[in-house]
Amino acid sequence: MSEVIRKVTNFIYNTKSKRKKFVFSYPDEKIILCDAAKGVKLKNDKVPEYGKEWVIAKRCALLISEKQIIAGNWNINISDIKEAEVIKFGTIYGKGMVLKINTNNNEYYQFGLQYNKVLEEQNIITINIKKQELKLSIFSLLIRLLALGFLLYYIITKFIFK
Repeated sequence: MSEVIRKVTNFIYNTKSKRKKFVFSYPDEKIILCDAAKGVKLKNDKVPEYGKEWVIAKRCALLISEKQIIAGNWNINISDIKEAEVIKFGTIYGKGMVLKINTNNNEYYQFGLQYNKVLEEQNIITINIKKQELKLSIFSLLIRLLALGFLLYYIITKFIFK
């Protein structure tokens, strides 16, 4: 299921075109990965969680090459990466992962992706890999409870008390 979702999101985010443009602009640079992603830039290092950042996250093709990471208008040189980590997790839709990047300039990025083993198997970036469940932020929990409340209200008024 994860692979199907990954292919569909890659089609929606037009990653094939992004890959072609990159090859045209940087013909001597090898592409490691180009997948659909949601990205956030944070003020400090933070454990990934379901939260408000992801509601307004940048939707883009995440392209990782031998020398750089490109996500929309963000460009991170591989040589500027101080620490990288992949957090793998499961959802009801399949497997996912968050790529955390901390740079030498104290910039903190997180990219949410569908699971792709290429990211784990590459040898350009030293990545710590760990498995964990993502926690719900208070914001995310409140939104889910609100949505559940509206759903229950709709069911009760529509089907039980006509």
